[in-house]
Amino acid sequence: MVKKLLFLLVGVMLAANSTFAILPSRDTINPAHDTTVVVSSPQSQTTVTTSSTSSGKSQIIAFVLALLIGIYGVHNFYLGYKKKGTTQLILAVAGAGGFIIGAFIPVFGLILMGLGLIALTVDSVWALIDMIKILTGDLKPANGDYSEKL
Repeated sequence: MVKKLLFLLVGVMLAANSTFAILPSRDTINPAHDTTVVVSSPQSQTTVTTSSTSSGKSQIIAFVLALLIGIYGVHNFYLGYKKKGTTQLILAVAGAGGFIIGAFIPVFGLILMGLGLIALTVDSVWALIDMIKILTGDLKPANGDYSEKL
């Protein structure tokens, strides 16, 4: 059992090491100019081209963030929309908090639970709309366009 875990750990470390060896570091890319960076490794050669309108954000990552944890606004933080992300995060936390705390309050608990449920519903619909907008390309990063598109 220990040998299997050790082999698995070594395999993951080797895979991660060879994967990161072919990726350029942020120090090698100057986003102010169009840049072509060629990184070679014994296995392959990778060419990365960035343009001045590219923000370095991936549409795929933004979509997955919106799909999995969209009600917390993480996709908006990722895309550079801090106010929208903060609003969604506050709405989600307040909605969940109101719903949970309302279950323990005897008199006004149902009202608090109802308000929490409304807040969570609004936040969920907002996340769904953002997810569709990311998928169609209507919601772009705040400082440019996607560097990787679907």
